[in-house]
Amino acid sequence: MMLSARNSRINSRINKLLVLLCGAMMLGVVTPGMAEIYKYKDATGKWQFTDKPPKSTQKSEILSYKGKKKKVVAKDIAASLQSKYKPSTMIEETTLAVVSVETALGSGSGFFVSRDGYIVTNKHVVRPADFKAWKKTDKDLDEAKKKINEVEQELAVRKAKLKKMESELKQYKKDIDRYNDREKKVAYAEYEVYEQRLKKMKSGHKKDTKWLNDKKREVSRKTSDFDSRSARAKFSRQFKVTLKDGTKVKASLVKLSKKHDLALIKLDDHITPFIDTTKPGVIAQGVKVYAVGSPLGLKDFVTSGIITGKRDNNIYTDTQILPGNSGGPLVDEDGRVLGVNTQKLMSTRSIGSEGFGISIPVKFVVEEFSAFLKKAAEVEKTVEAEAPPVK
Repeated sequence: MMLSARNSRINSRINKLLVLLCGAMMLGVVTPGMAEIYKYKDATGKWQFTDKPPKSTQKSEILSYKGKKKKVVAKDIAASLQSKYKPSTMIEETTLAVVSVETALGSGSGFFVSRDGYIVTNKHVVRPADFKAWKKTDKDLDEAKKKINEVEQELAVRKAKLKKMESELKQYKKDIDRYNDREKKVAYAEYEVYEQRLKKMKSGHKKDTKWLNDKKREVSRKTSDFDSRSARAKFSRQFKVTLKDGTKVKASLVKLSKKHDLALIKLDDHITPFIDTTKPGVIAQGVKVYAVGSPLGLKDFVTSGIITGKRDNNIYTDTQILPGNSGGPLVDEDGRVLGVNTQKLMSTRSIGSEGFGISIPVKFVVEEFSAFLKKAAEVEKTVEAEAPPVK
């Protein structure tokens, strides 16, 4: 088998291996400041709150745990989104609370679970380097380097053979001078054939060597870029969050779950729309469900299906859960949250099956992050209790 043909197949394998996927764990908890709660009325007269000094020009009050009050300002993105989109269904209402979360290695989805900016997402969204996609890419790049080394060794062997062949051909040309005229004519004809063959082989070797050097540079560049982005993703504590209207803000890491593929991040100084995790929907087979998120880089998309089953503390649905949907909510027709979308299980047995979406039941969100969400819920009740009656 010619080496160039083998190189062609290796080239094909390497090209496949060079596709980087979108994916040392640094677990930590950032305790949010909860010493004071800022309260104000929005444009509709409803009471709103935040636990950080808001940034808008609306008047508000601080409700400290010691009962002290003072004037501050607040930025209400919940009212802004409500006014801009005027949702006509509960699903559209739900989309107001869903965001896109970006990291150095890719992006996923998330959703607000409190009025003061807590966002639930997947742990693999904010720590992609801890999960399979990252590990697979890392392994593929290592495999690409091994294949390149194999080709490099084969080219080195061929180079040595070409050098030996060139030396032998030079010696053969010298030996021709000892032949008689008839033998010389035959020998020179044979020499020219070998010389042309050697030139062709050297040209092929030069071409294959150039190809190899190009691939080495490509793999080196991709590896360097991947390592750099991986390092940033492993230790990042701030993430770019994109709201429904395209506004980009910064959210900080609060907590990573040790048991589940869940993470809690927080957007400070804002009043946010949110999905109430204390009033979840019913998880039952046949229930119509909707997945909200940013699949395949498309912002603010909704897909639908039904719950097909529940296994191993996971919800299985035939709803499309695509790359980028991870971390978004799974809700029922009334907008009640059922779970957090996390991955897609592809079928390898049945023809025509597109696989199943997998979601983590919302009860685990409540269990994992109860210390933070409970405080937010208590403050919410305080604000509601002090709000004037609706006339």
